Amino acid sequence: MQSTPFLRPPILLLIALLAGCAGAPDVRKPPPPGVETARALEARGEFTAAADTYLAAARATRDPTGRAELRLAAASVLLRAAELARAEEIVLATTVPPPAMELTLKRDLLFAEIALGRSRPGRAMERLPPTLPDSLPIVLRRQHLELRARALLDSGNALDSVRERLLLDTLLENDDAVLANQVALLGALRSLGPARPEPGSVEPGLGGWVALASLTSGPPRHALALEGELADWRAAYPDHPARPELLERVLAERAAVPTPSSIAVLLPTRGPVASAAAAVRDGFLAALYADADPAGADAPRVTVRFYDSSENVLGAYGEAVTDGAEAVIGPLRKEAVAELAGATLPVPVLALNRLTDQGIANGFLRQFALAPEDEAVEVADRAWVDGHRQAVVLTPSTDFGQRVAAAFRARWEMLGGTLLETRGYDPAENDFSEPITALLGLSGSQSRYRALRGVLGRSLEFEPRRRRDADAVFLVALPRQARLMKPQLAFHHAANLPVYATSHVLAPGTPAEANLDLNGLRFCDMPWTLGATDGLLAGGLPAASGPASRLFALGADAYRLLPYLSRLQADPGSRLDAETGLLWLDQTGIVHRQLLCAEFVEGQPRLLGYTPPPRQAAPIPLVPE
Repeated sequence: MQSTPFLRPPILLLIALLAGCAGAPDVRKPPPPGVETARALEARGEFTAAADTYLAAARATRDPTGRAELRLAAASVLLRAAELARAEEIVLATTVPPPAMELTLKRDLLFAEIALGRSRPGRAMERLPPTLPDSLPIVLRRQHLELRARALLDSGNALDSVRERLLLDTLLENDDAVLANQVALLGALRSLGPARPEPGSVEPGLGGWVALASLTSGPPRHALALEGELADWRAAYPDHPARPELLERVLAERAAVPTPSSIAVLLPTRGPVASAAAAVRDGFLAALYADADPAGADAPRVTVRFYDSSENVLGAYGEAVTDGAEAVIGPLRKEAVAELAGATLPVPVLALNRLTDQGIANGFLRQFALAPEDEAVEVADRAWVDGHRQAVVLTPSTDFGQRVAAAFRARWEMLGGTLLETRGYDPAENDFSEPITALLGLSGSQSRYRALRGVLGRSLEFEPRRRRDADAVFLVALPRQARLMKPQLAFHHAANLPVYATSHVLAPGTPAEANLDLNGLRFCDMPWTLGATDGLLAGGLPAASGPASRLFALGADAYRLLPYLSRLQADPGSRLDAETGLLWLDQTGIVHRQLLCAEFVEGQPRLLGYTPPPRQAAPIPLVPE
């Protein structure tokens, strides 16, 4: 687990890296009137005013090349002000006179920057050729590599993004810019998660970076152990170009934080969720006893007391406080969490469920749950990064199905996608032909055939055609329904339509033969159930695998997350590498999960890595070219 797994590069450093690439015109004679004023406004951060001044100077310039330079400078400044729509209008209306190769490249780089701002990496790549001639100015070649690295990462191609950053590293001279690039490089490798290649399977220049990314992933290390691992890495890669500041940051962020010395755990021992609570308890204890110090001591270093929250959760909490608890984990039932949310809490609580009414959240209450809504958001991001834009949804006609479908719709439309159709189905059925044909528009095709046959009065050759505007299916289903639906979708002429789903399609521990019908389906789940974490934590406990395994992982992460809550609260961009995913905390005290995505191949999940969150949540409609 690490607090900042992707070591986010300072934004100002990246701005400094790119400053001037497509900004103020490179004039070798006295600048036109107004340009000095525009530069001064830009330096003061008055970007809109600077852009207006550049445009005024362009209108007063008779030289076509100079006019184009000034207009592109205005567009570049507007990008710094996040005015994407206006910047694009200017770039589209700018004519670059031939044979101005540099200006044409600047224009293409601006187009790419705009496309990335709208989370459209494919469109950005169309403007970014694989290589540039060495004769072009180095500042443009640097920006070209930076944009290609970002576009490739946003397209889900982290490894090629890293290769672009390795090339960029050789062109940088400023120490801060080198550090910013290496931070981004390491972050891209870490985004692959357990899907990273082995260091020996890649080219030599990349192998050391892969080894460093592996070292900086997984649970936090005790400081002495981490220093030893870094020393071994340095010995294995003595000429590695990683900046000392980068390695110092790794040490600072990866060192374990002390766990509270006295923890109370509130879990029900009776009632409908008692068995779920037992799995959570087993995961908590497994993580507790696995948390040994570097000297090898196996005994827990904290005092833990369990309290029954089956009925009187406020009484159990009060007893824990009286007994000296420094932190409380639990309760598990949503109703019990609501009771604590309305109470005065002298000791912080990490609840193991989430309230739907965020307005009653208590300032000392953090809420950590395996929320299916989070999974729907992750799947929407994955489908978007994969290049899909128009989706249809197939969901059970239940409250659960409607909740998950609504979360997917909200995220999909926020990204700028179109949800064409949603159809419900009865999860007790085996034949889903009716909702599938309606979803795919096949029923309309058959109605048109019958009408035409009635008009002509004779039989016709007919093959039903599914709708052609959909490019992805979001499926909400349990394993049994998913194994039936995937082949039925193929039967109804949707074999080539990509299918995405939440973790509910995977039954942990099932053999590959049982999942062959799911081949090609992509879904997102926690690292624990995907076999992407250290299995030693399981310790042979029955709850660690099978139906209860996700709750086991929740309990393990509750223990490991507890000491990092303050750090996560202080830095909303930080992440904790855990069994249930990359964890982050929002400002209302809700713990969210970033999940690993995978695709069924020969009945087994093949890891795709973590999905890079789209850079812009509400894209401006594209201006047609």
